[in-house]
Amino acid sequence: MSLQDASDLAQVVGVLAVMASLVFVGMEVRQNSAITRAQVHQQLSDTFTSYLETLASHAGIVAAGTDSKAGLSRMTDDELLQFSFLMAGLFKIWENAFYQYKSGFLDERAWRSNVTWMLAWFHLPGVQTWWSVRKDLFSLEFQALVESSPPPTETQSISTRLRDAAGALVAGP
Repeated sequence: MSLQDASDLAQVVGVLAVMASLVFVGMEVRQNSAITRAQVHQQLSDTFTSYLETLASHAGIVAAGTDSKAGLSRMTDDELLQFSFLMAGLFKIWENAFYQYKSGFLDERAWRSNVTWMLAWFHLPGVQTWWSVRKDLFSLEFQALVESSPPPTETQSISTRLRDAAGALVAGP
């Protein structure tokens, strides 16, 4: 084998090694992207679950604030401030989910689940009042998404729906 043949063979082996490395790197990037998406989903789920505990520990304020505009008017200044903080935190979680979705880190199924929750809350009378005063806390793009949404078709409160479902179970067929 001549020196030229050895050089040509080395170049072919080098090209094959570079191609194999690129395939491996591509597989690693794809796997890391999937892991990142799963981590974002898990982090949002954990954050939302934790936040639901916060809302539950302030159930009286949340119920009064979301029920009606009159509910807000009966609240003390401290309760209004707490309600405002609770709503700001909740909608910041959803704004984060919105940007994670737009960036490709949250899949369609997970995003739709967040949208269902978000719009159910957004269209509550007290939340509408809060939003009109505090929407400037959020990006214009997120504001447009939320404000362009139609009200949900279900208008009964979750309490009423749960009572009705429990009554139907007790009554039986």
